[in-house]
Amino acid sequence: MTQTMTSTGVTLQVTSCCVCGTEFAVPLAMLRARQESGGDLYCPSGHCLTWNETEVKELRRQLAGEQQKVNMEREYVRCERLRRMAEQERHEHTKRRLSATQGVVTKTKKRVGGGACPCCNRFFPKLRKHMKSKHPEYAADVSLPA
Repeated sequence: MTQTMTSTGVTLQVTSCCVCGTEFAVPLAMLRARQESGGDLYCPSGHCLTWNETEVKELRRQLAGEQQKVNMEREYVRCERLRRMAEQERHEHTKRRLSATQGVVTKTKKRVGGGACPCCNRFFPKLRKHMKSKHPEYAADVSLPA
């Protein structure tokens, strides 16, 4: 139970020694200064009361911890955004490669269906006739000259 009293314009705080249990009054301003900035206070029996972890230091430590958490979240979000952008770029690159490959396949099918060798580009009328009679679906979309 906390008690305060005012005497000659000074507010006193009643506290007790954590070693001997003696109750004594201390100016409130002095007690708060020790609690906020750290330091020692002595009971009437001479025991030293020390505040190592002050309230201000504790709050600053908590604030630093929370700021670190916020910074880590921001970094995570930034990295996640970069990862998504890189993945989207890889997807677009793959789509472009697929489209190019499909173009090459279509071009090759048209040439073979028309009787041209895909390796040496020579024209073989028998290959054209063979492709037209035996594999009409191979280059069905290709209009072959008569």
